[in-house]
Amino acid sequence: MKKKSIVVSILVIALLFLTGITCLATTYYVSTGTQSLDVYGYGCDFSGTAGAEIASNGAWPDVTGVKVRIIVYKNGLKDVDTSATDTTSPYSVTKTGSCSSSTYSNVWKLTTTHYVKCGAESYYTASGGFEETQSN
Repeated sequence: MKKKSIVVSILVIALLFLTGITCLATTYYVSTGTQSLDVYGYGCDFSGTAGAEIASNGAWPDVTGVKVRIIVYKNGLKDVDTSATDTTSPYSVTKTGSCSSSTYSNVWKLTTTHYVKCGAESYYTASGGFEETQSN
C-alpha cells in the first residue's frame, strides 16, 4: 500500500512540474497592421488597424494588448488625434473616422502608429507605423 501511495505522489509531482513548465513557456507574437486614407471633395475617410499574431519567429513576447493611434493632418495642421486599444485575445483593433473641410483643395496626411503591451507591463511600446499623403 505504501508503494502505491509513493507512485501516486511521484505522478502528481511530475504532473504539476510539467504543467508549471507549460505555463511558463513564452509565446512570441508578430505585430500586424493596416491603414487607409480615402480623400474626396470636401474631406476624407480614414481607418487603421493593429494586431498581434502568434509566430515562432515573433519579436514580441507574451503580448497582453495592442493599440493603434491615428493622427490626421489637413494642410499640415493636426486635425484628428485618436486611438483604440484591445486587451483580449485574439489581439486586434480597428479605428475609423472621417474629417471634413469647408474648402475643396486640401492635402491630407494620415499617420498610423501600432503599439503592443507585453506581459505585466503597464505601458504600450511602439511596434511600427505608416504615413500616407493624398490631396483633393
